[in-house]
Amino acid sequence: MAHEVRMPQLSQSVVEGEISRWLVKPGDRVELDQVLAEIVTDKVDVEMPSPVAGTVLKVLVAEGDTVSIGTPLLFIGKEGESLEEGVTSTGAIYSSLTASIVGAEESRTAAAPTLSAPPVERQGPVRAAPVARKLARELGVDLEAVAGSGPGGRITGDDVRQAAEALRAAPATAASAVSPPPTAAPPPQGEPRFEYLPYTGRRRQIGARLAHAKQTIPHASVVEEIDVTDLVARRAEQKEAAAGRGVKLTYLAYFTRATVDTLKRNPLFNATLEEDEARIAVRKFYNIGIAVDAPDGLVVPVLHSADTLDLLQTAAGITRLAEKAREGGLEPADVQGSTFTISSVGGDAILFSAGVINTPEVALLNLHRIERRPVVFGDEIAVRSMMYVTLTFDHRVLDGGHATRFMRDFKSRCETVCVW
Repeated sequence: MAHEVRMPQLSQSVVEGEISRWLVKPGDRVELDQVLAEIVTDKVDVEMPSPVAGTVLKVLVAEGDTVSIGTPLLFIGKEGESLEEGVTSTGAIYSSLTASIVGAEESRTAAAPTLSAPPVERQGPVRAAPVARKLARELGVDLEAVAGSGPGGRITGDDVRQAAEALRAAPATAASAVSPPPTAAPPPQGEPRFEYLPYTGRRRQIGARLAHAKQTIPHASVVEEIDVTDLVARRAEQKEAAAGRGVKLTYLAYFTRATVDTLKRNPLFNATLEEDEARIAVRKFYNIGIAVDAPDGLVVPVLHSADTLDLLQTAAGITRLAEKAREGGLEPADVQGSTFTISSVGGDAILFSAGVINTPEVALLNLHRIERRPVVFGDEIAVRSMMYVTLTFDHRVLDGGHATRFMRDFKSRCETVCVW
């Protein structure tokens, strides 16, 4: 009997995903755990493995389609096995739609020259992160010729970039293997006035999620200025020793520790609103979401049980999650269960900003750049290291008084470095 493969539950708060790329087609033989498709959500890109071995009988969803959790995606059965008549009649429609979208995708990427190199010897099919596959298509790199540096030989985005640079730097004989891009016809009347970019994949998923958050949550924000002069000095003292233990000690590690301590003193900020049950659920665990600017858009990997980690463990955990996010290597477990989110925009040239709450949480902390400027310190004017912090909160659950007390406690933790 044919096996029906459905859209998996990727995260507790994710209700749908986009089939960004099929890696199999009807008639293909697949093995257990072989990757069938790449799925994009607003939180993570994942590869969907096959739950059984067999032959792909029907593909029911086209590339580019966004479907809900539990939606049938394809059937896998024995070679030559047929499906029920009702499924067969609709399968032809889906197959036609899939072919047209795949053809359109191939035409869009045809302009990228293919960079040729000898294939790499490997055991089994190519394993590559979704971000790496997308980058390979954009740069025209054949993944068969790329050696993976990730776990189990998995190809990362950096592997693809290095392969592209190496091939372009090769002698002219190698360059001759690069197909010249087609010559584009000039616009009939001057330069075009528009450039159209696809609104698909993670960008569309993020858009839907943020629109829902703004439509359902009454956002309010408060801003505080914090003197982090002593914290800057403390980090300067500790970062060399941390590096000796293989840990990159960032400011974000200190701020994450301060956030956990502040949440313990202000538990309503570590809650979620359950409107259907008419109750506020205050979580007694502390999973801190860390917003990361990944190549395909904003993602929020989660530092689980952050209250059980010391400063160096916190720093190492943040670095590990950020690297996985930027390489497209996040797994569903990496983005599940956050109770409070921090967004660090310190490297950007802005004074301060207010973000959108990461539902179903009730608050978001935005950290901004640290800069030295003259301030009143005691009875004198002194140059101090200062930063702005913005707290955005759900006004259904929290009021200005709650926000004021949270910021007072957070400010105290950041300015009193003895806590570290």
